[in-house]
Amino acid sequence: SSSGSVRVSAPRAVSPLEATSRERGISPLLGWLDRRLARWRRRNRPKRIILVRHGESIGNVNSSAYSSTPDSQISLTERGFEQGTACGREIRRLVGNGSVRFYYSPYLRVRQTLLAILQAFEGQPVEIASEPRLREQDFGNFQDTLDEPNLGIISADLGGSRRI
Repeated sequence: SSSGSVRVSAPRAVSPLEATSRERGISPLLGWLDRRLARWRRRNRPKRIILVRHGESIGNVNSSAYSSTPDSQISLTERGFEQGTACGREIRRLVGNGSVRFYYSPYLRVRQTLLAILQAFEGQPVEIASEPRLREQDFGNFQDTLDEPNLGIISADLGGSRRI
């Protein structure tokens, strides 16, 4: 047409019987590439996965902190920093000078724990990546500090921890 538009038709599906000799020649190559990629992925899997929970937080010590501070902004206590530092030394002992990659939650207490852990890796290259899917379930702030003793009872009845 004179408006400058180009008309394109969708490609016709080709059955295996109609495949050209060029297409038949590519198929084995794609299979070879798939096998090589699968072998590379198996060889490059991590040797171990270590899961670490954050150190002691203000919310662990004083559950009423959640009524005034968003969960994602609860920080570590001094003891929590010490726990993170000790954890870093233990991880470093386990992995030595091997390659390390840390995935961490965007929550403040987790980032603080990671900083404490990384002290043990000073001078060694490490990879770090924030992973927002690594976090606690977030249903909003429904804390009622006046009703907290009853929350502990409910949690215990549901098979949970006695401390909230």
